[in-house]
Amino acid sequence: MRLPLSILIVMAAAIAVVFAVPNREAVTLRFWPFDVEVAVALYLAIFAAAFAGFLAGWTGAWLSQRKWRKRARERARRIEHLESEVMTLTDAAAKPTEAQKSPAVPLERWTLPGA
Repeated sequence: MRLPLSILIVMAAAIAVVFAVPNREAVTLRFWPFDVEVAVALYLAIFAAAFAGFLAGWTGAWLSQRKWRKRARERARRIEHLESEVMTLTDAAAKPTEAQKSPAVPLERWTLPGA
């Protein structure tokens, strides 16, 4: 598992370097509602936009799965409760009852009439 992940990281880094080298020109970014201008390299602007998009998508997916995480927590609590109840009932069934503790009384033999 560790080797394929390392290979994937090295490949992604190589692609990023190959992309960044020819895109080093400076670009000016203007943020519309504010009177702010920033000059950055083109590859940095593209990487920042890609990262912002990734972060927005991850956040949206995480928020949309809130219902499933809540349901999983509730079911985990229910399972813990039921497991403790099973253990309690198993312990209670393993203990001898009063009827099992008393010595067995021999039953009288009845005879059927006419036999």
